[in-house]
Amino acid sequence: MSDRTVFFVSDSTGITAETFGNSILNQFSIKPRHIRRPFVDSVEKAVQVVQEINATTQAEGRRAIVFTTVINPEVLAVVEGSLGLVLDMFET
Repeated sequence: MSDRTVFFVSDSTGITAETFGNSILNQFSIKPRHIRRPFVDSVEKAVQVVQEINATTQAEGRRAIVFTTVINPEVLAVVEGSLGLVLDMFET
């Protein structure tokens, strides 16, 4: 069973977000469930991902961790509005 659900959200392939996120997660003794959401390059796609993040957070009773490399400020604002713990690789 995973200790925590981790989302990797990107407006491109998601490789950078996942690589960086994994390097941070390896510092802790948790077994995360990885969910990659690449090509989130519109507000509409971001809303769908946020719904998934929020549903996961509510179902598990704890905040999902969200690593993101989204550049577009409007799309990023939607992701940051989720219930998850959002770590923006370019701002955090």
